[in-house]
Order: sequence, then structure tokens, then C-alpha cells
Amino acid sequence: WNIDVTENAHKWFQKHKKKNRALCERVIRRLTLLSTGRWPYVLCKRLKSKSTSCSLYETKVDGASRIIWEVALSFSPRRSSTDQIYCEQVIRVWDIVLDHDNLSRAIEQVIERIEKSHLRGQECALYSEIDTSKSEMIHLEDNVGKLKIPRVFPMRQQVISCTESGTSNPSSK
Repeated sequence: WNIDVTENAHKWFQKHKKKNRALCERVIRRLTLLSTGRWPYVLCKRLKSKSTSCSLYETKVDGASRIIWEVALSFSPRRSSTDQIYCEQVIRVWDIVLDHDNLSRAIEQVIERIEKSHLRGQECALYSEIDTSKSEMIHLEDNVGKLKIPRVFPMRQQVISCTESGTSNPSSK
């Protein structure tokens, strides 16, 4: 699995890399374990939230620290060519929480950032459609502890030109 680290998680690493190097190394070891596709419960605990727009998971780093992440779709430059564009499932790390007591607040903040990200994507002039007939989404809750393989999806893209009235006219590209 590829690991995407969001700006917030990257800032966490920048802040802690000198003063708590051992914790940073533990986080990296956990992310390395996640990237293998073997997700036992300690690495892949589904988080309860009010949001239906995303499924968040936590990975236990130590007694108090947690990694908040999701399985997301991302453009795959490695698999794409001039003839076909692909996206694939990735592990997107949203936050690293040091104190378990702050987990609820961190989850709410992550959900807000995900929803803002989705809104930015909807306002984008490039419209992409994922062809799910060629691949099926993975259901984590059915396979916890088993080997997970990231799915790859072909994409169809259109450039959408927005008119002043607010309607859009898609044109294939």
C-alpha cells in the first residue's frame, strides 16, 4: 500500500522529529506495517463517528498515541499512461494524536478537513469518474486481520466549463 501523509500529519513529524525521535520511529514502523496489507485489530480499529462521508481508522502506537487514517482513492502516476488514467486505494494519514483523551476532538477536526477536501474536489473544473465495473471496493470490516490488496480503478475524465448561470457543460477529454 502507498501511504499519503496529509499536511497536518507532516507538521506533526516536523514538530516531533528532534525532541521525540523514538516516537516518530514507532509511528513510521506502524505505517510500514500498515503498508504491508496485514491489518490486525491493533493496526486497523474502525472509529465511530457521526459522519457518513468517510470511514476513519485508528492505529495504536503506544498506550496513549494513535494514528488516524482512512482508505482513500488517489491518482496513480505509476500506473497511468497517456492512454489511460488510473487511481488506486491508498492509506491517507490525517493526524497523529499523542493523548488518547484528545482523540474525539481530533476525529471531529479530521472529518471537517475531509469534508472541506471533498467540497474542493466538487468545485474542481476537472471531473473524473471512476469505473467501478472493472474493480470492486474492499470492505475492511469483513476482512480485518487478513491481507488487504489496494484496488486500482480506471478513470474517465471530463473538463467542465462553468457558465455564469451556475450550470456546467461537460466536454469529454
